[in-house]
Amino acid sequence: MATIASGYFDVSEGGFVVRRPRVTDAIGGALMRSYAHAAALPDDMRRLLDQLDRKTRRH
Repeated sequence: MATIASGYFDVSEGGFVVRRPRVTDAIGGALMRSYAHAAALPDDMRRLLDQLDRKTRRH
């Protein structure tokens, strides 16, 4: 098992892999906190976020 600094825990021992943060993580987190409930998110914003999410998943 590697150290916390390496960002990796042995999955076979009940740990998990910690991936490097993406550029969009801070933006996504801020938006999620702003719109805590799905019903509060306007339809146009949801469509734009879905488009952004699809683009960032490819990388």
